[in-house]
Amino acid sequence: MRIAYRRVFGVVERIDWCINNLFKLMLVPLVLIGAYALYDQGQLENDAVKAASLAKEFVNETDDSVDFEALLRQNSEVVAWLRIPDTNIDFPVMKGTDNSYYLSHGFSRNYEITGGIFLDYRNKGDFTDGFSIIYGHRMSSGRMFSDVGKFENEEFFNNHREATLYLPGQKLRLVFVAFASVYGVQGEIYNVGAFRKDESVAKVLEEATIVNNAQADTGSNYILLSTCSAKEQAKRDVLLAVVEK
Repeated sequence: MRIAYRRVFGVVERIDWCINNLFKLMLVPLVLIGAYALYDQGQLENDAVKAASLAKEFVNETDDSVDFEALLRQNSEVVAWLRIPDTNIDFPVMKGTDNSYYLSHGFSRNYEITGGIFLDYRNKGDFTDGFSIIYGHRMSSGRMFSDVGKFENEEFFNNHREATLYLPGQKLRLVFVAFASVYGVQGEIYNVGAFRKDESVAKVLEEATIVNNAQADTGSNYILLSTCSAKEQAKRDVLLAVVEK
């Protein structure tokens, strides 16, 4: 009887040992995943802070100018600097050879989760196209192009009507025309081939939830700021601006 009891007790002990160790094995990957998530979030915030601090290094507040010589020494693909007052949008604009590179690389050309702000590679770097697109990530921290989404609020839109696009040797004054939330596959806006200004602008205005009635004439050039929507993964928040002559 005692022998049988010891055998049963031994089996129970082994089962208990197996369960405890199995639980520990299951716990390890969960701990690792949690640790990586914390690291990833920290890295994300570091990249965003680093990108946001660039203005302190390259923008001269005294004479409202951008040091493009210094910028181009560090990244020859910089074509402009975009600044929207009273927002977090104050960044250099790069133009790569595709629309993928700066989704995961910043101004320094190092791998960064936040990516960079960049001009569609099909556009001219001097912004003389009738319709140009500038892209940037929407970050949960509110950095990079997140503030584009704030323009869906009519009061915010009306209080932030203008922006400045600095180019080497000149400044372009941008006036916002419309805000819309669109699907990223809409060909009328994100043309695969040569941009067709009238078609693209018309589609944005058709989808717009806010429109500035003081629209420019058909001879004007337009710039579209595009980022992911916070409301639906497949959608993009877009802010249409006209280049003041």
